[in-house]
Amino acid sequence: MTGLGAGPDAAAQVTAALAGSPAIVLAFFPGGIEASAPFDLFTEAARQVDGVEWMHTSDPKDFAAAAAAAGGGIAAPPAAAAAAAPFIVLVRGGGGSPQSVTFTGALDDDTKPLVDFVKAERLPTVVDFTDDNIEMIFESSVKHQVLLFATPEQHTEMAGFFAAVAQEYRGQYMFVTVGMDGGESTSGVAEYFGLVAAAPDAEEEEEGDDPMVGRCTFTPGCPRVHRACF
Repeated sequence: MTGLGAGPDAAAQVTAALAGSPAIVLAFFPGGIEASAPFDLFTEAARQVDGVEWMHTSDPKDFAAAAAAAGGGIAAPPAAAAAAAPFIVLVRGGGGSPQSVTFTGALDDDTKPLVDFVKAERLPTVVDFTDDNIEMIFESSVKHQVLLFATPEQHTEMAGFFAAVAQEYRGQYMFVTVGMDGGESTSGVAEYFGLVAAAPDAEEEEEGDDPMVGRCTFTPGCPRVHRACF
């Protein structure tokens, strides 16, 4: 967790953070952070979520500089921001145009609302399955995943349609693309869901609850047909 510097320093910190992290959390504490219960909860929430840069300030000018550097159309904190109520926004980078989402929950006596918010919003609308984000996918507060298994050619054909459906159901389902390119991690996922035969020498999994899986063949151009998938 990082305290923002003054003006240009705050902007530089945010730019660097977005370059190295899929998302950042920016917080403005109008009442300061000394002996602040909300700030203590913010600090504790930051310890519970990896893979995200958490940044804070109590200076409105520094927050404005950071927000401008982050992009994503961050709104200014309410002019009459309640005395000690923090203003918290998450900004997704991920190499595309930054997108921001404002935390509207309460930070009163529990970190769960903020932790759940960050885990749900830190990933883009459509997530590419990689070794680096496996934990973030399955640690998300969104517990239902829609996985698109596709070759690079199929992905190109379906990308727009899949993204449109993902946007419509954001927050209810996590939409994940799994490239069928022969990679070890993606092949393992395909085996797990029974889309390809498991290797003969594969070790047996421990017994446990099987995931509930629904299968649907996507056909570009007829999105309404596939509402039954959800």
